[in-house]
Amino acid sequence: MKLISCLFCLGQMFVAVDAFAQSGAGSNGKKDLVGWFVSHEGTKADIDTCIEVSEYSVAQIRHLLSKMEMVDQLYRDSLMSVPGTDQRYLGYVSKVIANDKANQAILTKIIANMGWPKLSVVGSQGVNAAWLVVWHAKRSYQDRYFPLIKKAHENDEIPDAHFTTLRKKLAPAH
Repeated sequence: MKLISCLFCLGQMFVAVDAFAQSGAGSNGKKDLVGWFVSHEGTKADIDTCIEVSEYSVAQIRHLLSKMEMVDQLYRDSLMSVPGTDQRYLGYVSKVIANDKANQAILTKIIANMGWPKLSVVGSQGVNAAWLVVWHAKRSYQDRYFPLIKKAHENDEIPDAHFTTLRKKLAPAH
C-alpha cells in the first residue's frame, strides 16, 4: 500500500510542477519554477544528518530508522491533502526533497557502519525504512546500493517485494 501511495505522490508532484510552470506565475512560469526550486533548495530537513551512527547501538539504529521512515512519509502524506497548484503543496515538495536528501546521507552512514540493514538485526520496520530511502532516491543512489539489496535478498534479509520492485525499476541494468 505504501508503494502505491509513493507512486501516487510522485505523480502528483509532477502534476504540481507542470501546473505551476503552465500557470504563468510571474512573468515567465518556467523561469519562476526554476527560481522556486533554487529558493527552496535551502529548506531544512526534519532529521539531523550530523549524527554519528558509528556510536549507536543496534536499538538506537532501529529507532533512527523508524524516525527516518516517519520523516520520509510525513510530507508525502500531506501532498495528498492539498491541490497541486496550492502554494502549500510546493512547500511540501521542498520538505520531501530536503528529507529525502537527509535520509540518504544518514542511510549511507548506517550502511558504512553496519552494512545493509537486515531483518535479523533491525526488524521489518528498519528494513522497510531503508528500502523507502533507496526507493525515493535518484537512480545513481539506487544503483550504488542495489548489489547490497540483492545480497540481502539472497540471504532472506529483506522482503521479496522490496527486491523485486527495485530490480524491475532498475532493469535492464540489473
